[in-house]
Amino acid sequence: MKKKVLPPSFSLIKKGNRLIYMRNIYKEQLLGMGIENQAIFLKNNKSTIFYNGRDPVPSVLINKTDNERMVIKHYTHGGFTRIFNKDIFWGKPRPLKELFFVEKIISLNIPTYEILALIIDKMPFFFYRADLITKELSNGVDLKTYFENLSTKQDKTRIKEKREVIKSVAGVIRKMHSAGIYHADLHLKNIIIKKNINSPPLPYIIDFDNSSIKRKLSFKKKLKNLFRFHRYIDKIDKKSISLSRSDFLRFFKEYFNNVKNTDQYLREYLHGYSKHVKFHKLWKPGQKYPR
Repeated sequence: MKKKVLPPSFSLIKKGNRLIYMRNIYKEQLLGMGIENQAIFLKNNKSTIFYNGRDPVPSVLINKTDNERMVIKHYTHGGFTRIFNKDIFWGKPRPLKELFFVEKIISLNIPTYEILALIIDKMPFFFYRADLITKELSNGVDLKTYFENLSTKQDKTRIKEKREVIKSVAGVIRKMHSAGIYHADLHLKNIIIKKNINSPPLPYIIDFDNSSIKRKLSFKKKLKNLFRFHRYIDKIDKKSISLSRSDFLRFFKEYFNNVKNTDQYLREYLHGYSKHVKFHKLWKPGQKYPR
């Protein structure tokens, strides 16, 4: 099997069993900050703040002048596996695949995060631990939080902005699918809305761990990805995120707006989603969906 060549914007530093992949323009700065040893680095850095997630996610100041920050994500398991094994993985490092994946996405002009470094600690028998360091999207909130904040006060300006954001999100997902990308964990918290002073809010898609890219994504695969996105929304109280039936229609009409017979595609989607939900009700009977 042909070995992948590291993107030219990155270089590799080896320190014993530790592999550090660093974006060249940040290399000297991050090494100067002592990023090789995250535990000591985080303990000594007074600018560190923590965001809530599956585990606390540290955010560290890089540049005081621009208030530029980086986020350090420690790879951990979810679900049942987490009980027995929190952060040890086996095989070819998934984080390295994500690095290549994100660089490809950036080259396709799909808004996403910028990876600054990747640290892999190799262990015996192909086991490893890993940390991914990305540039924080300043003035950004995940889409779920964005909708929750909007629901506290609805006026004409905010309603107009919400509609623009919904159309933008549909457009960027359509662009992602048109590029052959299947997002393995597409939901509201993996879409960041970045507010800009002189331009409309822009959606960024993040967390491409375990995602895949094909020359062409089939219509069936596109629907499957949208079903996952839709199902996540259905499990949330609609009042808390202020989404109406019209908002859903607005999203799907924008997503399908570059194809003929939009209404036919929309009917096919809704029929397929109904079957999808029935399957998940059987598979996970404790989950509730709106009628």
